[in-house]
Amino acid sequence: MYFRALRAVVLAAPIVGALAPPAVAQQDAADGLAVWKRAPCQECHGTFADGRKDDPGGSEFPDGPDLRRTRLDRSAVLETVRCGRPGTDMPSFAAGAYAESSCYGLPPGPVPADVAQLTELSPRDIEALVDWLFAAIIGKGPATRAECIAYFGNALFCTEFR
Repeated sequence: MYFRALRAVVLAAPIVGALAPPAVAQQDAADGLAVWKRAPCQECHGTFADGRKDDPGGSEFPDGPDLRRTRLDRSAVLETVRCGRPGTDMPSFAAGAYAESSCYGLPPGPVPADVAQLTELSPRDIEALVDWLFAAIIGKGPATRAECIAYFGNALFCTEFR
């Protein structure tokens, strides 16, 4: 019963068309990029969050969705990073998610069997990561050469961009 209700709540997560993201301080965005690089996000979502395209289905990591085209609002992205997504390969990154704190509006309870816990991120790290996603990734279109150079610090790894 608990898992059926949880799945219904997860599937009803809000989506948006074109909500304006909140203003993000430059330092918050920089901190968020550092979290992106430190956490294993890019292993599934790709370096530029456009879905892992270098080896789809051919590695040990699942193919994560293109975050540049997500329709989730900020609240839903925060919840997804904190709690993962039951029934998918999206893991939880918050310590105590489900067991100690509410996920998807449900009271604390057992962690769903199909939700993995990977690197634990602090609440501040999760906020910074989501701030960066909305400032630099979500709704920004395809990755550009300038983004690649900013990410790596030089053009050496950016030959695929013109």
